[in-house]
Amino acid sequence: MHAALQTTELVLDILSHLEHVDLAAVARTCSRLSGPALSQIWKHICGLEHILDLLPGGKISLEKTPVHQYHVAGSTENSDVERVKYYAGFVRSWALRPSIDDISTQDLQKVLAGLRGQTLFPNLRKFTYLGPSPCAPLLLSVIGPSVTSLQLWYSFGAELGVNARPEDVDYSAERDLLLAIKERKPRAPVTTLSLSVDLPCTEFVRSVLTDWDELEDLSLYTDCVDPPMIMTFPALPRLKKLMLYIAVNGFHRSPLAVQPSFASASALSSLYLCGESVKDALSILRPISLSELILDGKLAASDFRDICAHMRKIGIPSSLQKMTFRQSRPNEDDEAYAREALLMQHIQPLFFYQNLTEVMLVFVITSLTDDDIGLLACSWPHLRSLCIETTGTTRPLITLSGILAFAQYCPYLEFLRLPVDATKICVPDSANVPFPRAHRRLRTLYIDESPIFSPGMVASFLTRFFPGIRPEGLTTGKGPASNKRAKMWTDVRTLIPLFLDARMTGIHGGMNPM
Repeated sequence: MHAALQTTELVLDILSHLEHVDLAAVARTCSRLSGPALSQIWKHICGLEHILDLLPGGKISLEKTPVHQYHVAGSTENSDVERVKYYAGFVRSWALRPSIDDISTQDLQKVLAGLRGQTLFPNLRKFTYLGPSPCAPLLLSVIGPSVTSLQLWYSFGAELGVNARPEDVDYSAERDLLLAIKERKPRAPVTTLSLSVDLPCTEFVRSVLTDWDELEDLSLYTDCVDPPMIMTFPALPRLKKLMLYIAVNGFHRSPLAVQPSFASASALSSLYLCGESVKDALSILRPISLSELILDGKLAASDFRDICAHMRKIGIPSSLQKMTFRQSRPNEDDEAYAREALLMQHIQPLFFYQNLTEVMLVFVITSLTDDDIGLLACSWPHLRSLCIETTGTTRPLITLSGILAFAQYCPYLEFLRLPVDATKICVPDSANVPFPRAHRRLRTLYIDESPIFSPGMVASFLTRFFPGIRPEGLTTGKGPASNKRAKMWTDVRTLIPLFLDARMTGIHGGMNPM
């Protein structure tokens, strides 16, 4: 073996770019590879074909059908089984996707028979599964009790057509597999579960989630999330992170008067709600220890204001650190919720949360002024990242000079994304600068489609007040105007180092700001 392959660091770097198609060849030709190198090569596989490629050439074949399937020919020797077991022991993440090349159910049974009751992947940590699959009854013998993360995607309606109904689905094999994983003893605690179901199979989802007390991270993508189901989540004692997709009709199917007697999700620290009934879902969960909240839906700016005021009423603590509100893009231009611009009056209820370090507000239309930005910066002094993004075509009202408020009030700010207008710059006199020194922490100004007039004036302004900043995220379009704007912002990036050097050497006053 080459000397370079005896150094763990070099091996990990070399093999990190290796394609899975070469795994078996590497395993056969580099038998002296060390454990860390093998762990890098085999840490993730998709399907079983790469493991089966380790069998002698005459014992594996590929049938080229619409869904390619590998077949094991004849019986396998003990040496063959031991070889497969050895390399399978390094696998930490496995994805089974029936839509790509994989093994048939009958041939999987042959492999498992050779293992004589042992699991194929005894050290597996993450299992990704696209079901339903005829292999479901066998999978408990494939994945070991070491699994701590499950990512499950079910397309029950794929074979039944567009008119499929939940009552037409036979999900017993899939349900039995998940219940067997949950009830297996001994096993490592499954702390992460991501479950996606294409049909509103309420009983299937409920049976899977019931009494899974060790869950810490749960993501649920299904049309059957309704108030009764949400009420079960606070009962999960270790649940720290929750992502829910709330269907449009989920609350209409199960109307529920929200009562203050519901148990709160006391351990929940991160919550992501996607849908139109996020306010009701918040009322049911009552996450009193929340540090991160993400809301995503077809909600108007006034809905955002009401939700922010409601957050305080239901006990979301003032220690909240991260807040994201993302207004979904409308399917049609005339959807009413998207015509309401985000104003300062909509944001003000959120000022109660003065410990926020990351804020992201994404709206189709925003209408904020320099004075609004000054009030915002004063209200959130601990900000490290601020994004106010406009997805529509409105012209920004915030001038580049308006971001000086962050230099005065937000000493920890590192990332800033605002719809700024850099065509007019008002630089205060030295005697009137309200902060004693330049803001050196701000590293990134995300500019998107910000208009600009003079690259030299912009570079001079930024290097004076924000010497560590770099404009990023330039959005380019078509046409001469867009090309000219892109050229000017590129010039700003070129000029910034020159202006910084000039300021350090004391000759900045002699430079032409263009």
